[in-house]
Amino acid sequence: MSIPALTGRIAARSAGHAQNVVLGWVAALLVTFVIAGVLGGRYDAGTHLTSTSGSERAQEVIRGLGGSSLDDAATSPGGSPNADYDVATILKVLPVIAIVLVLASGAIAGLTTLGVAAVATGVTLCLVTLLSNAWALPSFGTNLVAAVAFASSVAMSSPILARYRARRRREQFDEDALAVAGETAGHVVLLSGAATMIAVLGLFLVPATMFRSLALGTSTGVLVAILAALTLLPAILAMLGDRVEALALPFGRSEAANGRGFWAVTTRFVMRRGPKLAILVALPLLILAAAGLTARPGLSGDAPAIGVTRIVVLAENVGVPDVAQAIGRLEIALDADQAIRLVAPAVTSAKADAAVITVALPAVSDDAAAAINRMRMQIIPAAFKDSEAEVVVDGSAAGAAEFVAVVRAAMPSVLAFEVGLTLLLLVIAFRTMLLPLKSVAISLLCVAAAYGVVTAIFQYGWGASALGLSHAAHIEAPVPLLLLAIALGHSTSMHIVMLLRIHDRFEVTGNHEDAVAVGLRATSSVITATAAIAVVALGGFALGDAAVIQQLGVGVAVAIGLDATVGRVILLPSMMSRGVRLRWGVPGWLRWVHGVVSISDGRGQRA
Repeated sequence: MSIPALTGRIAARSAGHAQNVVLGWVAALLVTFVIAGVLGGRYDAGTHLTSTSGSERAQEVIRGLGGSSLDDAATSPGGSPNADYDVATILKVLPVIAIVLVLASGAIAGLTTLGVAAVATGVTLCLVTLLSNAWALPSFGTNLVAAVAFASSVAMSSPILARYRARRRREQFDEDALAVAGETAGHVVLLSGAATMIAVLGLFLVPATMFRSLALGTSTGVLVAILAALTLLPAILAMLGDRVEALALPFGRSEAANGRGFWAVTTRFVMRRGPKLAILVALPLLILAAAGLTARPGLSGDAPAIGVTRIVVLAENVGVPDVAQAIGRLEIALDADQAIRLVAPAVTSAKADAAVITVALPAVSDDAAAAINRMRMQIIPAAFKDSEAEVVVDGSAAGAAEFVAVVRAAMPSVLAFEVGLTLLLLVIAFRTMLLPLKSVAISLLCVAAAYGVVTAIFQYGWGASALGLSHAAHIEAPVPLLLLAIALGHSTSMHIVMLLRIHDRFEVTGNHEDAVAVGLRATSSVITATAAIAVVALGGFALGDAAVIQQLGVGVAVAIGLDATVGRVILLPSMMSRGVRLRWGVPGWLRWVHGVVSISDGRGQRA
């Protein structure tokens, strides 16, 4: 049976290509998704349970009509698979990154960090290219993996470089300075890297190829960054020796010695006001986070205004009376549904073992999702109650609804995994519960506030045109999980750098306020520069055209920026102003960890 004419025409192209549906009032690219077998789930329409064999048959039918699978499309949400999403973003922002590193560390030291990060990023991209044969990255994946690898490499290299330079300034021998830097800052790198790895590995819990490929790519980048910081950087420092201080900028050194600089004054001001200041600062962040609760997740990118949903009926012979009557009942019920824009009569395969009904819905909308749910739960079971035929629902609208549902369902498990293991790591590192809880709470608050900002800008359009950003009816479904993974991993790694320094100082002096002030001051340049580079490298996504990368870029930049400023300078110190003994104490059930894991260098300090 040939494909019938509608109010316009449906032109079927060769297998594997899209179909153009040309109506009097719409022209749209209709990309077919086959849900079953791709997301690993089964469609249960009452007694009509689609089996694996049925899914494969449905794929063959759809491809014969010129469709493609969800695997092809889900790897590029928010844009075409052929979109220009290579490492161009990193190249665009590379001059800004170089300037930040030079200002923070000096010319030679900054360029050393830049070189190590460039090597780590290059190695990561080579490995990811090999791994992509198994799990293809989404269209923006290469850029994301490159940015994460670059930012992670800077974050892992900076503590070692800072420790090494600090020892050199105290006129230590080269070997001793490098050994101490490796021994002390090496622990920081391993803990920070572990925190980042935990965050990105949580994406594996989402049963979709896109998230798992991104988890594999970003975790590879973090692992390479750790190895580069522990191997390549020390080798370069051994060759440079004192020359690492060449062309260093003069400002920033005197403050470390006198205790009367910006960080000392700021810390005293914050800690003396304690919880009241924390509440005052946290309120605006909570208001922003509340905006995120109104976010409507969806998919857009290059999606058409009209999305195709196809209902594939599989049977030995779809022409037999019971199946044919069921198909007729289904067409009548679909045509009566107010959310359905168009129904194409059933198309029967040459072997009469399959029939395809094409339904046009508003793409990626609440109405479309509700209509798809009605089809699966009510309309199809009612129509086929007297038939043994198998039924598969697929298509762009169904695919988008299924993808959003999968992401939503995975959020609790991903959040529990990332937060739970991060807390466990920090508890082992600090041998106490309160500090890890406060650190993770601050990180999550900054992430939630950033998601609220993304919702306000992109969904509600507040300032979108002024910033040159796109205004959409919803937030791209992958954004919240990717934002959580990237921002939580980075912020936790920076908290580890600062809190370990505070902990070591407190062990030496026993003065809580002094320990916090020294910890903030000693890590200020490292954390500020690292955060700035992460904001530039990952926030550079906002320069892209697709909604998903714009939203992710803005969200990550805001989350990391808030954590490095408000979180580190105000919230964390203000929440450490009371209960010193409890805060640094070792709970009885954790005392065994003290003999197993050591976060100190044995001298009460880290260089």
